[in-house]
Amino acid sequence: MNCYKHPSLISVSKCMNCGRGLCPECTDRFAMPTCEKCSASQERAKKNIKKINKSSIVFEMVITLSVGFAFCYLIKEGYLFDMPKTDYFSSSLDNYIFFGLGAGVVSAYYTLPTIQSLLSTGTAIWGGCFFWFIIYFLKFFIAMSIGIYILPFRVIYNIYRLFE
Repeated sequence: MNCYKHPSLISVSKCMNCGRGLCPECTDRFAMPTCEKCSASQERAKKNIKKINKSSIVFEMVITLSVGFAFCYLIKEGYLFDMPKTDYFSSSLDNYIFFGLGAGVVSAYYTLPTIQSLLSTGTAIWGGCFFWFIIYFLKFFIAMSIGIYILPFRVIYNIYRLFE
């Protein structure tokens, strides 16, 4: 078999994707023995994956900020809890706590491993649908508890991944 690009040279390897013959010069061109077409298609696929990852990071950050601001607004205006609307919640620390409670839930959901996979064998024994309602409630409570602490680190991590 001869090289697909240099027909006068004998091939020493084959493209790992399409099986075309490659001479020593073409084999050493890339890290893995691949032809130019296959290498270009692999590079396009890598770029598409990076675009998809960046769009999911932006989506996560937008959802996190939206939920945080909405939760903070609903508490401060008295819509979420039956509290009088006063200037009591006007300090920046209170705003951060309320924002963190709302946005932390989203951040913790992205950070916490799912409890479902750990307990998937006991669903039929423990009550099916009601069991999953309890699991989601526990997951929400855990996310609300640790979300305020995870949120700054998660935002910094997402910004790092976005500009990587």
